[in-house]
Amino acid sequence: NSNAEIVEYNVVATTHPAELTAPRFTDVRPPVIADDGSVWLFYGRGWDTSSTSSNRREQLYFKVLNPDGTVFKSETPIAPPPLTDESSTQSDLRSFLSGPVMDNEGRVWESFATDGGSGVENYYSIFNSNGSFYRDTIQTPTPRQFHLVDHDGNVWAQEQDKTLFLKPD
Repeated sequence: NSNAEIVEYNVVATTHPAELTAPRFTDVRPPVIADDGSVWLFYGRGWDTSSTSSNRREQLYFKVLNPDGTVFKSETPIAPPPLTDESSTQSDLRSFLSGPVMDNEGRVWESFATDGGSGVENYYSIFNSNGSFYRDTIQTPTPRQFHLVDHDGNVWAQEQDKTLFLKPD
């Protein structure tokens, strides 16, 4: 909507959209719609450390909704936590999401990066269909983007000039 909030429009409530994330997000990826109709949302939220500081912090989250729009898995952080000392003069912490994919077993793969001023660190996580972590934050040497899942269950990913065919194990 015009307030940069993610809203839901379904057949029943087209005139009364429901806010899905609050407050405003900083980065949002296309949702993943599971075979059971659940909706996986991936987004980031940013804030200034104080009214007098230009330092900025960001945190990445995911949330899973039932097909009827009720919350199945509440908002959960997925990225390494932001710098804890809000008054610190350390540089900003920025986070970036890639596009998520769902594999043949119903697991969701999402890659992301953080930049705390000392260089970009790249990660990915794999989530079970119930919203728990199958593989929690795994660091990679370069950015990894997940593109698709083939009929054999291989997750196709790209890491710089390499194409990878991955299994969750």
